[in-house]
Amino acid sequence: KYSDVDTTYSMKCYNHIWIAKNCDGSNVKMCVDCMDPCEYGQINTEAVVPFPCSITGGCIHSLMATFEDTNPAPLIYYIRVESISKSLVNISVLTAADSFISVYCTALESNLQLTSVSTIIFNGESKLTSHGKAQIILTDLNAATNYSIFCTTTSSSGSTLSLSNVLKNVKKLRTDCCKIINVNFVHRHFLPGNSYADAIQVTLSAPPSESLYLVLSTIFGNFFTFSPAGLYFSSSSLTGDGVTYSLSITCGIGIRSGAYNVSATLLGTSRGEFKTIFSSGEAIYIIDSSYIGPRPTFLSASYDKNTQQVDIVLKYYTNKAGLTNLFPCSLLFDLSLKYNATCQWIDGSQIRMYNSPDGTLLPNGVGGTISWSKNPLILVVQKLKVVPPPFAAFSTWPSVDINSSVEIIRNSNAIIKPMVIAIGPEYFRSCGNLTIDLSSTTGNSGREWMHHTVLVSATGNQNTHKIMEYAINYMVEKSPLLIVLPSTLFDV
Repeated sequence: KYSDVDTTYSMKCYNHIWIAKNCDGSNVKMCVDCMDPCEYGQINTEAVVPFPCSITGGCIHSLMATFEDTNPAPLIYYIRVESISKSLVNISVLTAADSFISVYCTALESNLQLTSVSTIIFNGESKLTSHGKAQIILTDLNAATNYSIFCTTTSSSGSTLSLSNVLKNVKKLRTDCCKIINVNFVHRHFLPGNSYADAIQVTLSAPPSESLYLVLSTIFGNFFTFSPAGLYFSSSSLTGDGVTYSLSITCGIGIRSGAYNVSATLLGTSRGEFKTIFSSGEAIYIIDSSYIGPRPTFLSASYDKNTQQVDIVLKYYTNKAGLTNLFPCSLLFDLSLKYNATCQWIDGSQIRMYNSPDGTLLPNGVGGTISWSKNPLILVVQKLKVVPPPFAAFSTWPSVDINSSVEIIRNSNAIIKPMVIAIGPEYFRSCGNLTIDLSSTTGNSGREWMHHTVLVSATGNQNTHKIMEYAINYMVEKSPLLIVLPSTLFDV
């Protein structure tokens, strides 16, 4: 092979070029990453491999050699999928690098094999990173297709990972389907033996090219009936914002309480075009007909100066504790009022409070707070529980604070807006951080702040705007109730 004098032979091995040459007809020399092994002035003489033909009895015909890169490509710890869609995937790659390197990644359909690392470099996407982690977006992918993600690194000398190391970290995934059918449970908590109209809403991201059927079911099909039994869609079906298709659900009388998963089956010639997602989860919940939930939370209590009545509004619908007509308010409430009061349910979530048993007037001097009775001798309040309203259900089961209370607003037409004013001296000397704590107030009955406004005014300080801007950003990004202003803001 090396009989031709002055003819150079080269071979690429892991991004390194091996050069062999018959220099004078009797000596074959070789070097790595050089121009000419016969020119000693251009190479490291220790890298030259002489093969005198006269001594060996003939020139060599082959050479096997191994080497260790002095600057190897960093290993890959993992490839993680951050997000995936119909045509692209966003991945993050963590490597062992502690300096600047390049990370290359490519996506091959699962029926294709990776045979060379150079395929990743020539056909993939790359990202230069200095902290060992790179985020790469692979685009132009086919929808509803299985892919294998391959990644490699390169060092500053140009070396790459071996194919075996690349194959150790392959990531398999499937791109999203090109069209989405979304199933959303408007209600998720139901009572046995009841029917709930329009409890399920279905939307399409795009119409099918031909026909599509959606059928919902559970493994306890005898206890659940969906109406209609299935939804049919065609190429002319309406889609887009505000276009929904509804189903009703009937729960059997004998069904036990608990969670039940609903599954979706797609039929029709266009079923392969769609992917089904449950935006509110796949589970629905059956509440036992004998079960009643916890006591409800107060929403408001307002005093009407014209009718001289107090209307109490609860956050959730209740069973009314079995009380009908007029009843003493003390059966349910601890009242900080000057007079005894009589109550009457308006509906399952509203109570009207009067002063006398005949329901006439509430004196002008009414005021104070209302809270649930904690008197152990009064058992009626223990019967008051949250229940679903008639022919409806809760989207989520309410979380209730049984210790909640509410302040009576004297005039429902003029709600008091609380204000917090922080006043400090004109000058600060060696001050620390200023903390404004709005997490608790006096007389707010446990209600949350509904609105926050920051206004900063000062004399002799040019940092007014900076303080106000910092406070607003802190409230938005960190906490609207506990604001910490650093002392440096008050420097003058």
